[in-house]
Amino acid sequence: MNMFRLHKNFLTTTIPITNWKLCTLRLMNNCYFPWILLIPRQANLRQIHQLSESNQIQLTKEVNQASKIITKLFKPDNLNVGKVGNIIPQLHIHVIARFKGDVAWPHPVWGKQTKPYSKKAVTALIKKIKQTTV
Repeated sequence: MNMFRLHKNFLTTTIPITNWKLCTLRLMNNCYFPWILLIPRQANLRQIHQLSESNQIQLTKEVNQASKIITKLFKPDNLNVGKVGNIIPQLHIHVIARFKGDVAWPHPVWGKQTKPYSKKAVTALIKKIKQTTV
């Protein structure tokens, strides 16, 4: 039985968007960066190689889909996609739109300023993400 549970840090730093076939999508609650997390809904995963081969393929498809959505909506100067897991060990993939002149450019976003979305802004953004087709 799959006893998937979201790591507690995700509950306080991210906002649910939707579930896809493999992953739950969450928005990082930091309005400085359009930033989606994809978290496979399987228990006790830390690394991509722990997924079955078919789920590794599905993860790649979902990361590509999230990347296309972020690119279409925001037209970033660069798109950062990565799996780190140094602080939160649960397997998750970051898809982050980066812009020349953002508060961290050209450095990594980790450890930089954060500012939560307003309720109105986050509601509108999640709606846009859900409705975007690529």
